[in-house]
Amino acid sequence: MSSSEPQTDRELLIQMNEKLDRIVDCSDDHEVRIRELEHSFWKMIGLTAAIAFVTGLFGSKINGG
Repeated sequence: MSSSEPQTDRELLIQMNEKLDRIVDCSDDHEVRIRELEHSFWKMIGLTAAIAFVTGLFGSKINGG
């Protein structure tokens, strides 16, 4: 056995718990990143809609509409 392998059931449970904590932290980090991307997505849609509205408004005035 190598030195990193658990010698008892207790050590095994401790290692499993540590790994599970890391997985949960990673999952929480991904959730935060995804929420930030979703917020920026809606901001870009709003900005694009505003630009399209202004372009359409002034474009119709230029063409005599």
